[in-house]
Parts: sequence; C-alpha cells; structure tokens
Amino acid sequence: MPKVIVVGSTGQVGRAVVADFAAAGWDVTAVHRGRQAVPPSWSDLGVSDVVADRSETGQLEAVLATGADAVVDVVAFDAADGRQLLAAQEDVGGLVVVSTLDVYVDDAGRGLEDGRDGVENFPRFAVPIREDNPTWAQDRGTYGSDKVALEQTLRDGARVPVTALRPGGIHGPGSRTPRELWVVLRALAGLESIPLPMAGGHALPTTATTNLARLARRSAEDALHGTAPGFRAFNSADPDALSVTGIVQALLDALGSAAEIVPLGDPDPESPDFAAPPGATPWSIPRSMALDLSAAASVGYEAVHTYAEAAPAAVASILERLEGRTWQEAYPDMARAYGDGFAE
Repeated sequence: MPKVIVVGSTGQVGRAVVADFAAAGWDVTAVHRGRQAVPPSWSDLGVSDVVADRSETGQLEAVLATGADAVVDVVAFDAADGRQLLAAQEDVGGLVVVSTLDVYVDDAGRGLEDGRDGVENFPRFAVPIREDNPTWAQDRGTYGSDKVALEQTLRDGARVPVTALRPGGIHGPGSRTPRELWVVLRALAGLESIPLPMAGGHALPTTATTNLARLARRSAEDALHGTAPGFRAFNSADPDALSVTGIVQALLDALGSAAEIVPLGDPDPESPDFAAPPGATPWSIPRSMALDLSAAASVGYEAVHTYAEAAPAAVASILERLEGRTWQEAYPDMARAYGDGFAE
C-alpha cells in the first residue's frame, strides 16, 4: 500500500485530498495544526492524523522523516516552505504542491493582482492560458509572486519528481471564504431578481476541491510509477468553464431558487456600455482567463465534477454553517474582506 503525507489536511482542499487518496487505497497521514475538527470519516478510512505546525522548528520535519511515497502540501506558500520540503526529499518519492493561477502574467508583465487596481490594469492573456505562459519574474511579496518563488525553489533544488498544481477559484465544502455565499445570501433574502454587472460574462476560472484532489493523486501516481519528470506544472479548473451567469444559475438551481438573473451592461471593458463594479460578483473579471487543461488530460487525469455538479455540496456546507448565525458571524474573514455590502 503506497503512503502519502498530506500537509494542511483539515482545510477544504486538504480534506478533499485526504478523502481521494484514502478511497483509492493509499495509506494516508494527515498533518494539521489541530485548529479544526478532524472529520469523523477519517477513522473509517484508516487515516492517521498528526498535529504539527510547520512554523515550529522540527515539527513538520519529524513527520516527513517517517517517509512516504508522496507528499501533498496544500499550504506551501513561498520559497521558505519549498526549502522545508526539499530538506526532506531523501525520505519521499515525490512532491505535489498547490500553487495558483495568480502566478501568470501577460505580455506586459501584468497579473491578476494588478487587475484589482482597476479594469484598465487587468491583464490581457492569450487564452486559453498554458502552463508555459510567463509568470512573475521577481518576488513582489504578494500571493502570486510568492507561489512563483515556491515553484522556482522546488524546480531548482528537487531531486525527486515535483508537480505544482495551479487552480483557479477553489470551491467546495468547508471553505472559510466561499464565493458561493454571495448567491446564497441573495437567495435566502428572497430576491426575485439578481442583477449581474459586466453582463454576467467573464468569470475567474473555478476549481472544485474534488477535481484538485484527483489531479493531486494522479500526479502522485506518476511519481510512484516512475513516469513523472523532474518538475512540471498543471493547470486545474472545472471542465465546464462557466460564465458568471452560468455559475450563479448553477447555485440558484442547487438552492432551489427561482430568482431571475438580470445581466447588466456589456462584458467588454472597451464598450461604452461596460458596467464595472460596484455590484460585481466575487467571480467577475473584465477579460478572459480561461485555462488550458490539456496537459493534465495528457497524463490520464479526468475531472470528477463540473461546477454545476459540485455546487450542491458547497451550498449545503454554507447553509449548515449559517444555521443560527449571521453571515458575518459564520464567515468573519469574508466580512472583513468585503464588508456588509457583500450581502446587498
């Protein structure tokens, strides 16, 4: 039975990764900081959980030293985390890390992070975006550039196979910051219509946790069988690649809501009828960022769910967390990031 160590196992991504590997017959060691409850299903799946904090010297290192055929690290964020993994590579067969589509820049050197400063700064990508698309050339101390530094550190120093997964907007049960909450709140408020700026057009690519987990396992299997190269990156996104309108409709369907979607303005930022924020959804972007998924498909990966198929589980998780609480109490990180206007 092959063994995998999953680092960051109790968050929404980690739980999906643990479940996917365990269901496929892997011996799973789930590493977490002990700040969230362990799913009851883990005992039935034979999962071993270990409390360790990578920021505390020696804790994660001790777990990795027990050895594994693969390590899946869903919470590695920067070069320092990469060096921590490299220090353990004598004891592991392969490494899989979760990166992000935020690593990509356009021909002018602009990334998704620049787009948050205004529509005029939003990158113009050649779509669909392939894994060989340019990435940040320097570490700016931002999320995207830190992930580039993580990837580069592993690329330069690894002597075992390494796969970096580049997802879009991750969704699934257990999220502390679910974009889906935007639709859930409007449905619970009984709105009969939901206006969508930018005509409900271009959406940030979405990635179900089940799909990301399956790609992580497929990558680990390649390392196990000796068919993985030294370093590679895979885009990870849902196969249906929905527009904002499509995403909102899928969520309304999951909620059993008959609310009408009302597209406003034009999706083209160069159009005089373009309707920019305020009022934009958490998925709304002014230009396409569609991801090329052919590289993952070439190694035998197949998606587990479309966005629409994954939506009911995410919605159920949100409704359960909202039970007896305001949305600000249930999702304080969302409240801090968006303010009360998120529900209006």
